Amino acid sequence: MTFYRLRNSVEGLPARLSSRSLAAALVERLNYDEDSSLHGQIKQHTNPTGMLQDTAVQKIIMTSLENGAMRNFLSDSDDGFDRCFQLISNFFRATQQVFPEAWFGQNPRTSRLVHSAGIVGMSQVMEYLHATDRAFQAEDFIPSLRLLEDRTAWMSGTWSFDGETMKWNSIQFVPKHYRALSDYLVGIIRRQRRQAALAPTTASV
Repeated sequence: MTFYRLRNSVEGLPARLSSRSLAAALVERLNYDEDSSLHGQIKQHTNPTGMLQDTAVQKIIMTSLENGAMRNFLSDSDDGFDRCFQLISNFFRATQQVFPEAWFGQNPRTSRLVHSAGIVGMSQVMEYLHATDRAFQAEDFIPSLRLLEDRTAWMSGTWSFDGETMKWNSIQFVPKHYRALSDYLVGIIRRQRRQAALAPTTASV
């Protein structure tokens, strides 16, 4: 099992934790730190009214620790744990700003954005934007997330994945579905950026 060195000043955490224990500790902080955009929103034994499944949030952390931004944070700096926290909190703060209707006041039955499939699918957008743009602050993510507006079916309509049409609430927390959603979302951003780069500029008169 891989181990990571944590910042010594993080109170209550040992100097070295397994990746699974680290993910659990990070979920706790995301849920109870008042500076977190997910404060009080993750369903745990100690917070049964949360709307986000803790297993989904742990999954995005574990995936990132294995081969993503968080792996680099923890290996490259002493404040890696804090940076992991900030990245997730900042990204979902941006997500909430771009899709407020699909986030606030919703639950996994009424919005696929706050469903485990949506959380995991969006996490790959986070990873993509951090890798390509070094996006980290909420404002770094917002312009690219705007490219997804009117192209999602979080609460109504249908999704089209490689020619397969699915009703908005047919997406489940299974690998086939959340991977297809991830590819779809990242693909939109890539195409929109490519089209913008190829669009002719209008010369000023």
